[in-house]
Amino acid sequence: MMVQKDLDVRRCHLDTPEFNSEVQQQEESLANVEKQYRHIINLFKEKRVVLERDRVLSEQILKEFEFLSNRQMSEDSEEGSIIQLTLSTMRQTVDHQQRLVEQISKGVMKPMQELLDEDFKELKRQKKEFWKSQSETHSLIDKLCQCKKHDIPILGDLAIQVFDARSNYHKAACSYISTLKHMQGRTKADCLEKMTDLMMSEISYFHVGKITMDDIQPCVQRMYQLAETDKADSQVELEEQRSKAKEAISEVLLSRSRDLVAFHTYDLHQPADNAITNVTRHLQKNYPELVYDTKSLLPPVTSQDAKHIDSGYLLLGELKQFGLTFAWKKLFFQIKNELLVCQDPNGKKKHPVVLNLNLCTVKEYNHPNLERNFCFKVISPAKTLLLQAESSLEVRSWITSLTDAIGQSLTTPPLTQPLSNPANSQFTTRGHTANQGTPEVQRPAAKMLSTSVIKELYSIPGNDACADCGTSKPKWASVSLGILICIECSGAHRSLGVSISKVRSLTLDTLSDSAIDKLKQVGNTRANQIYEACLPEDFDKDSVRDAANRQKFIRDKYFDLRYTTDDERSIIKEKRAKQLRKTLGSDRTEKTPPARAILAPSTKTPADSDSDEDIIIKAPGPPGQKVNQKR
Repeated sequence: MMVQKDLDVRRCHLDTPEFNSEVQQQEESLANVEKQYRHIINLFKEKRVVLERDRVLSEQILKEFEFLSNRQMSEDSEEGSIIQLTLSTMRQTVDHQQRLVEQISKGVMKPMQELLDEDFKELKRQKKEFWKSQSETHSLIDKLCQCKKHDIPILGDLAIQVFDARSNYHKAACSYISTLKHMQGRTKADCLEKMTDLMMSEISYFHVGKITMDDIQPCVQRMYQLAETDKADSQVELEEQRSKAKEAISEVLLSRSRDLVAFHTYDLHQPADNAITNVTRHLQKNYPELVYDTKSLLPPVTSQDAKHIDSGYLLLGELKQFGLTFAWKKLFFQIKNELLVCQDPNGKKKHPVVLNLNLCTVKEYNHPNLERNFCFKVISPAKTLLLQAESSLEVRSWITSLTDAIGQSLTTPPLTQPLSNPANSQFTTRGHTANQGTPEVQRPAAKMLSTSVIKELYSIPGNDACADCGTSKPKWASVSLGILICIECSGAHRSLGVSISKVRSLTLDTLSDSAIDKLKQVGNTRANQIYEACLPEDFDKDSVRDAANRQKFIRDKYFDLRYTTDDERSIIKEKRAKQLRKTLGSDRTEKTPPARAILAPSTKTPADSDSDEDIIIKAPGPPGQKVNQKR
């Protein structure tokens, strides 16, 4: 470290090169100090940004941990309470970090910036005056020396000016030298003070952090114990899951192996012993860990002994445009009560296609022009589906399951809704589109109900329970009455006829905007104020849940209008009569061919159909081609 010579104020009247050199050394020293101050301030600014960024990241990490803990454990549990306490303590450390940033800003950066903005600025002003007064003094002395001997008046004036200039220089020198000496001491003391403030801020931060962590140390140790316990339990559960998965895989492999043996036996026409031998050899080579009994691989006695199946993937055949070949698309089919639901396997379409099985028949399809195996048809008055399975045994399984579903649907009131959107369906009947040979009928657009609309319907007073029996969360509706009903009451409503009650499903059927508006405008409470206005006070609604009582109560309530007032009964009967006259009048004036004639011009019934043209595949014509309409 270079030790500079101390300036003496009493020597400021000496205008010597040595004195000027000492002043310049002091100026250079303070200029370096100013440069260091500015560099330190810039570093503190960067540190403040880093600390603030670290604080924000720590707060975000704590929020994510809190969200994760809330999802995985309850706050009432021991783990949840410990994690909440730990997160609270860690937030205190984050707050201490924020206070550290504030202390550095206020205690270190701000005073140093004020020193630069005020003291060093004043020092630079005095420096300018000092050197300016020295230069002016030397300039006047040079003029005095250049005057001629006979210029006595000028010499006198210049002598006075030199005297005044030297006096100003001495004053500026005294003030400047004093400020230089003051700044030397000030910067030295300020350096020590700022170092002390910085260290105290850091010590306070770490001291508070240590106290906070000491308080939470028992919780941290307990968290480690709980973590080790959970890890051990998780390992045990993992072993159990692996064991269960192994058993499940074995069961699936055995089931698939039996299906493979049946495929070799019934589809490849191999002897059962040879099929079992081939499958066993394949299992021993590729699945040596599988334990099984050879007798368990025996196929059914006949291919007719098919197992029940209610869902699976099938290939749907469609005629290619302008061609006679088929395009096959893999779809997921599911039997739900009396409905056949078809869905896209990728889930691209929100709403599935629904086919009512009430009027359907199912049969195998082995036409010589069809090159594929394992095909069968689902035939309805409106359309026919050509489907392909993986084996003949699976075909029999689907045919058996669909036949059972059709038989079950015949013993219950039929659904009135066919495919969810016939206008956009991929299929037509006997090669004809649905509007060939008949004028186009404009119908209101129908759509599946969204979750928000269903929630809105449930929020209407009384709609949280069935309007007739009180079952919670009804999923069916009578769109003509504007009420929500349960699935059990929906069967009784269907028996009343669509002129009294038109039943639709909130989740499976499509509804027009007018039907949705009717449901929103009426509601269960408002409807019951009309249809149950004269219901006896001692009537027990729980008795309606009995099947026999349910049918009688609903018929008395809506068909016979037994519980309405006389005025309301007259109004409702008049509306029904008017609607009936309107319907009969339209039937006389409009000679529209029957729907069956429109959809299926042939006189054959769906069950009798077995030709190529029976396959209900859409084959649109060229763009702009006109369709000849025939009656």
